Amino acid sequence: MLNDDIGYEVGKGIIIKNGDCIIVTELDALLQAIKIESLTMEGDLWYDQEYGWGLQDFIHRNIDEMLELEIYQRVKEKLSNQEEIDQDSIEVKLSEGNDIIVIHIKFTALDQGVNLEIILDRVKVEVR
Repeated sequence: MLNDDIGYEVGKGIIIKNGDCIIVTELDALLQAIKIESLTMEGDLWYDQEYGWGLQDFIHRNIDEMLELEIYQRVKEKLSNQEEIDQDSIEVKLSEGNDIIVIHIKFTALDQGVNLEIILDRVKVEVR
């Protein structure tokens, strides 16, 4: 179930507006939760060993069909754990270029279409 949360921007911290932190709700809260989980290594959360996507596993690996399939399956599986997402709407596509993999993600959540991109380069994972 989706809960309201304090607004947080990866790399910048808690979002402050007019001297107070903002609260994210509904779709914004879901997207924030997905972004944070996608950047987390599986097992890093001591009380939930399955939390995290572990995309850092794919950094510095040779890109081949097996690796692409593994990334596709992991992303699809992790998104399927979110009850707010329409499971049949999840689309995951990969593209590559200049030592990066871009994961293009589309899905419907809370009756709204969502597009995300996750970039895996040689040293980090970034969500857009």
